[in-house]
Amino acid sequence: MHTNAPVSDRSGGALASYLSGHGFHYPLLISDPNTHDVAGGALNVALDEADFETHDFVLDNSEPAADAESVGDILIGMAPGRDVVIGVGGGTVTDVARLVSHRMGLPFLSYPTAPSVDAYSSPTSAMTFRGVKKTVPATPAAAVFVDPEVLSEAPHAMIAAGFADMAAKLTSSPDWKLSGLLGVEEIDERLMSRARAAAESCVVEVDHIAAHERGAMSTLMDGLIESGDCMREWNGSRPASGTEHLLSHFWEMRAYQSGAHSALHGERVALGTIVVAGLFQRLARMGTEGLERRIRAAQPPGLAELRRKAVEAFGADAADTLLEGHVLASMTEERYRRIAGAAVEKAGELIELAGSVKPPEEFLELMRRVSGPVHPRDIGLKISDVRDALTAAHFIRNRFGLLVFWHLFDLGSPEETADAVFD
Repeated sequence: MHTNAPVSDRSGGALASYLSGHGFHYPLLISDPNTHDVAGGALNVALDEADFETHDFVLDNSEPAADAESVGDILIGMAPGRDVVIGVGGGTVTDVARLVSHRMGLPFLSYPTAPSVDAYSSPTSAMTFRGVKKTVPATPAAAVFVDPEVLSEAPHAMIAAGFADMAAKLTSSPDWKLSGLLGVEEIDERLMSRARAAAESCVVEVDHIAAHERGAMSTLMDGLIESGDCMREWNGSRPASGTEHLLSHFWEMRAYQSGAHSALHGERVALGTIVVAGLFQRLARMGTEGLERRIRAAQPPGLAELRRKAVEAFGADAADTLLEGHVLASMTEERYRRIAGAAVEKAGELIELAGSVKPPEEFLELMRRVSGPVHPRDIGLKISDVRDALTAAHFIRNRFGLLVFWHLFDLGSPEETADAVFD
């Protein structure tokens, strides 16, 4: 189980004891207006009463973005002489605070206000920089503190989002395994199994999580921390993030570029997981011979066509950034033939792997039971947004997964999956 188990802390006393025990005196407390109201303000009072010289920095947006502006506001506006950073909030506040900690070379502590994401102990931050979603190195939490009452009283949408982020491990694991079968990526079966087991523990408790039961909240929070610990041990997001997260990042980038409010990370991941399950289902239905036939008939991707698609989806400037070093854009003839040969040789195992993934109907039912999103319109998207993501989301990160595999060997129009899953 996780090595960074959350510490129950109802009044801030455990946090204060930790700070004293580790010689910290000048904490930087980061929250947004909402999380300050539910926890940050009380923590600031508790720390002040314990004689810490705290800078209580509240971001000026109740729905802040994990972007350069938020990080810059803190770095410019914070009091000098800080010796530890504490993020009080959900995934966005945590991503921002963790990156601030990394840039300042300071330890980071996490105080989640909702069991909404698995980022609390992760070693990376998902940031939007010049309109492009990037996963950048950040400081993992040295400790995580939680108030069980605050977690149980979190908005239901955030709890459903956290459940969805855990359920996503059931598609991210086979996504990683696919890459490993082809010899493209190194995989860690132990971490993969740990992340999957954490996901399954939450799936078993889905109805209790939906009811905000205290024990189930602990199961969900433990699972989220365990997932983050797997990422920390790997020193990257791969144990907990696959193609479903690329789809989520695509929709977030679209919202950011248009100035629209994006749905919660876990809400987007929920739809991404359902769609990826549909892609795996289509792959399984091809059968071994059908997959072999398609791979043998495929041709290496052309750089001009790749750039055209990237420009169409993201614009010229962003496209150039995304294509630099991308697995498809940098694909040599020799490497293509090597991967194609491995795919033909492992076709039976690939089909078996695809068939082992829960069908999209089961993920849809799980999300219904937890009252999460089950259709793009539930989070302000259209079917066309899902089609667009299936066409171009693989450009977002230089990672080999199911969607890259699909495009590399031209396995059919991936966007058709949107209509098949959400008809």
